Amino acid sequence: AVPGGGAPDRVMGSCGSKPEPPDPDSKVAPVPDADSNAAPAPASPPKSRSFPTKHAKKWYERELSGAVVRKSAHDLTSAEEDRIVKAWLRMMESEDGVPGSSQYFRLALIHGGSEGEWTYLSKMVDPKPSFCVHGGECFPNWHRVYMLDFEQTLRCADIDLGGDGNIGLPYWDWSIKPKGKTMLPMLAQKLMAQTIGSQGQGLFPDDFLPLTRGGHPIKAIEPDGTPFYKTMVWTHELDRELEWNLGHRGYDIAGSQRKYLLQHQHRGSSLALDAAPHGSAHVALGSLGRRKPGTEMVGSVPTAAFHVTFWLHHCNVDRVYESFLAVRGHARMQKEFRRNARRAGTAAGFPKGQTLGYEPFYSHAHSREVMRGKWTGDDTFNTEAMGFTYASLAQVGGGRRRRDLPVLAQFNDVPKVNVDGSKALYVYVSDAGDGDDGGGLLGFLPFVGSPKKEQPSWQPPPDLESATPADLKALPGFAGITSLFVLPTEGTVRCDNCVLNSPTCSAEVDVTEALKEAGIPRARAVLHALAFDIATQTAMTLEQAGVPPPELSSPTLSFEVDVSEGSEDKEEVVALQMLLNAVFTTSLKVDGVVGKATADAIKAAQAAAALPEDGVAGPKTKAALLLARAALSAAPQADERYKEVVRRLLVAAKAQPVRWTLRRDDEPGEGLDEWMDAAQAELERAFGAWSKACRPSSLALESLPTISFEYTAEEADAHILLSFAKLATAHEARDGPGGKLAQTTAASEGSSPLVHIAFDEAERWELANLPHPQRADGTLDDDFFFQLLPVAIREIGLALGLGLSLAGGALDTMSPFYAAGNTAVSARAGEELQQKLREA
Repeated sequence: AVPGGGAPDRVMGSCGSKPEPPDPDSKVAPVPDADSNAAPAPASPPKSRSFPTKHAKKWYERELSGAVVRKSAHDLTSAEEDRIVKAWLRMMESEDGVPGSSQYFRLALIHGGSEGEWTYLSKMVDPKPSFCVHGGECFPNWHRVYMLDFEQTLRCADIDLGGDGNIGLPYWDWSIKPKGKTMLPMLAQKLMAQTIGSQGQGLFPDDFLPLTRGGHPIKAIEPDGTPFYKTMVWTHELDRELEWNLGHRGYDIAGSQRKYLLQHQHRGSSLALDAAPHGSAHVALGSLGRRKPGTEMVGSVPTAAFHVTFWLHHCNVDRVYESFLAVRGHARMQKEFRRNARRAGTAAGFPKGQTLGYEPFYSHAHSREVMRGKWTGDDTFNTEAMGFTYASLAQVGGGRRRRDLPVLAQFNDVPKVNVDGSKALYVYVSDAGDGDDGGGLLGFLPFVGSPKKEQPSWQPPPDLESATPADLKALPGFAGITSLFVLPTEGTVRCDNCVLNSPTCSAEVDVTEALKEAGIPRARAVLHALAFDIATQTAMTLEQAGVPPPELSSPTLSFEVDVSEGSEDKEEVVALQMLLNAVFTTSLKVDGVVGKATADAIKAAQAAAALPEDGVAGPKTKAALLLARAALSAAPQADERYKEVVRRLLVAAKAQPVRWTLRRDDEPGEGLDEWMDAAQAELERAFGAWSKACRPSSLALESLPTISFEYTAEEADAHILLSFAKLATAHEARDGPGGKLAQTTAASEGSSPLVHIAFDEAERWELANLPHPQRADGTLDDDFFFQLLPVAIREIGLALGLGLSLAGGALDTMSPFYAAGNTAVSARAGEELQQKLREA
């Protein structure tokens, strides 16, 4: 938002102008020292391609050139704010007195269409569908073009008012509250305070909405007589409530932004960004105040884009996306997106696929050619070429990420068809000993802690329907808020994208801090939740909201607590004892006490993991045990089908090379063919290690069977298929990185290849000479990364019929414990394979 020079007097102010003092009679909440720390004007924006028009008949069809710089709305001077307000209001003006013909109405209608009856638009002339693009990988890319359309129209409006069009769409960074300023930027407050329609109460001019199909004006008036699209006077009280809502005990916007920026795959990151912080910020604004203050429309998909804060919010969503691309690599993420799109569907917003022409941003009906044809997904990975850059990008912050995992309340795979419009979900915790019989994990760990009986069972308030957001936050055990930002369904989902591509949605709340404050052990935690409907501003039960109860996702072990002799954390000791029994198939007494037997078992685990045998179960010991348990649980079951497949594979190996192939469409998020070439070479090393292990070491041993392997590009010709696939659901949420690193399965009868080895695509895989891109930025501990070679060698052993074993020690190939240094087949494993070949 860098205004150019030469603006006429009617445009209030220019770059670097002195801010005007606040009007003492203004209803807008004052900001102390609003411009005292305003950033200096950036240097001239970089050059960009121009956007020519064929027939510049209208003010919004002007030629635009050069890239604008998008600034933080908090950093604008008062003069810059006023200039943008004027251009914004120009966009709201109808053309030639035709109701509903303004550019602002055209743009706002794209997001949710006109199908929702409660928006007052269902009977409008020339109704429009929703171009909903939520829940898919192209969510940030489609919205990037959407923001560009708005920004270019804003620039044209500035030119029409005598400016030079050198203004960018400002972004609202909701992750911070600048010192001396309000949480909601002053620009938004000025726009919300406009009184230009419906006797000084309407946010838009009276002819802003179109006529009905019967030719009558649409009267968007609420039952209380106020306009639905209403003016809103911002207050300090609302600003404090917004700051709390966005904070860590509310929707935790900064936390979800950091979690997003630590993602490393394009598809997973796009889905995460859509849910939070994007959806959470929508609903946080939509549930402000008591009843209907004016921002509720921001929290509902059909009306969100009509509100002024939508554009500042979504501009920041785009900035956060650009921050992710800048770290992960634009070219890498673009190639991954292009690859994933081959398996994605279509919808109204992307009728030819998620990377091809985005609708409806080029309209023949309005002769609008400023956008110059259709934008594609490939176009969206270069903002400067599109015509904008950002003054600054978001940073990860928060220091190095370790394995101190949260306890989460998760709403998993909620069917959108059951949720009629956006909901805020309020989560509460209680102790299973507080009358909540059968809750928590008490049936599993009945001896953890001493049940408390002084508190009654948790119950929702009897007058729930009349409860406000403030009332819901005041209920006992309040832990946090999350959101579902979805279209109204009225019994059926009308959005084709929701039906075909993203029929479910998910959300979560970190309840760790609430459990600590209440002194509730993880094993005794019970979750409760209530919903708040944004459209009706009504509280309700989850059943009424169509949302299933949340599930408690608790890490098996805490990485903040070491366990050794004398440990008093009974819950942690019990969990560790059960884990030791699962890995070592022992009968260690599970009593929550670290005696000699438990201490010895800890040392045995450390020996098996090649760790110092000090008897203290710290983060490294616990991580090793969790990986071993996951490997054991993922190992093939020795059933008749598996035995038959192995027998056929070994018989074939005695007569010919075992053929293997790598499914190249499934690379784990790196998006580069070069990575798959390197991975294929690494897998050749893994197969070669097994050939070497069976190679006779002397002439006297030449009679022993050998095995060789051969790569084939044809999957139908292969005995062993390797691929990268999704193996574990939300594995990082429960026990951190690792989980099910890989899984080997036998093909069903009549299928080929005989064996399928799948590596978890969600992991951060590294190759011998190719570290993961995130290792260099220092945001993650070493145990977030895994070497492909040792895991591949172990999984090939499983495919050949060897089982996991603790007999060979820490560096044995077939140990369930992960060891990055296991890059050769151990002598014991090689001998076992030779024995199996002799018997085949």
